[in-house]
Amino acid sequence: MNRNLILAAVFLTAGCASMQQIPVTSSPAHAAVTLSCPGEEPRHAGYTPTTVTLRRDGDGCSITISKFGYREETIGFQQARSANVTPSLLLGGLVSAIAWMMSGNDIVEETLRDKHGGAAFEQVPHRVHVELVPR
Repeated sequence: MNRNLILAAVFLTAGCASMQQIPVTSSPAHAAVTLSCPGEEPRHAGYTPTTVTLRRDGDGCSITISKFGYREETIGFQQARSANVTPSLLLGGLVSAIAWMMSGNDIVEETLRDKHGGAAFEQVPHRVHVELVPR
C-alpha cells in the first residue's frame, strides 16, 4: 500500500475527534458569547445563535452570554465519558495500527494517541439555550 494513502486515511479517520461543537442560542437572540477556559484569555466567541468549539478532553471551560439591558448568564461545561467512544476507537485503532506498522513513524502514533484519546470524552451540556432576564 502507498504510505501517503495510509497517512491520509489515518488523518481522515482521526478527524476532529478531540474537538466538540456546542450550539449556543438565547432568547432574545444576538447576545454576546464569551468563552473562558483555564490557561487561556477569555475570548469573544460570537453572537447567538452560534456554535462554540471545545476540546473534548478539556475541563473547566465556561461561556458567558450577555446582552445590554439583561442579566448575564454563565454556563459551565464538565468533561464526561463519551457513550459513543467504542466504534470510533475501534476503527481508529485499526487504521492507526496499520499506519504505524506500514510507516514505522512515531509521529503518526503520537498524533493518533492525542486525537483518539480526546474522543473518549465529551463536554456537557451538549447544547446551551439561555432565556435572558431583563434587569
